Amino acid sequence: MFNEDAKPYRGVALMFKQQEELRMDKTKCIPKNWGVVKLGEKCEITMGQSPPSESYNTEGKGMPFLQGKQEFGSNHPVNVKYTTKPLKIAFENSILISVRAPVGDVNIADKTYCIGRGLASLRAKKGIIALFLYYLMAFQKSDVEAIGEGSTFQAITKSQIFNFKVLLPPLPEQRKIAEILETIDNAIEKTDAIIEKYKRIKQGLMQDLLTKGVVCEGEGESERWRLRNENIDKFKDSPLGKIPEEWEVVDVYGHVNLINGGTPSTEGPSFGMEVYLGYL
Repeated sequence: MFNEDAKPYRGVALMFKQQEELRMDKTKCIPKNWGVVKLGEKCEITMGQSPPSESYNTEGKGMPFLQGKQEFGSNHPVNVKYTTKPLKIAFENSILISVRAPVGDVNIADKTYCIGRGLASLRAKKGIIALFLYYLMAFQKSDVEAIGEGSTFQAITKSQIFNFKVLLPPLPEQRKIAEILETIDNAIEKTDAIIEKYKRIKQGLMQDLLTKGVVCEGEGESERWRLRNENIDKFKDSPLGKIPEEWEVVDVYGHVNLINGGTPSTEGPSFGMEVYLGYL
């Protein structure tokens, strides 16, 4: 249950309170004060067009250039190329949508970009908040994908984007919904950064622990372990480099039993059964 007094969930709690005002619009049950509009009525749509190939560079000359979905990040794109002859522009805070296979993925422009034919730009007009539009289009990705499934080469046109129907709450509700989702995105980003930090720490520890090991100092309650140090502990040369004096280099085949996997005959009665093969 949501606490109505707890931020940032106040807006969500209010949405649940509106259940008695729900009405049926075609196949969707939406709040009474929401609308269903064509995307083109609320957005300026710009279809991408690739600039001349001789204008491309990776030295930062000209305008950042995006060719397609392959340059999308979790929320914002990461461009590699630039162009000195931009043709189609996606302005900052525009929604970038992939219009060629794969179709439907979205990012939000953190600056002005030149966009190639794999992308389109949705620039919010009056009555819709750009960040809300970003989350809305991410939520309706499967609906956008369905539009492109009818073509031989999966793609969507400007007309199809214009006529694509979306739900439109009032502006205050759009703002609150976007705020809640952005808060969650920020938490995910911070968590991912922490995970990457600990992955790097783990990698460094593995390098030290598996090549130098640890030694115990003290006993009982005063027991303490520390990483071996070449300045105070004894090491020796080995085929694998310097190792602690107490360690050995051995042939792995003399210390484990290995079982190689094999595919059974498709004609046998046990084909398809899961079999566990591991170390004995």
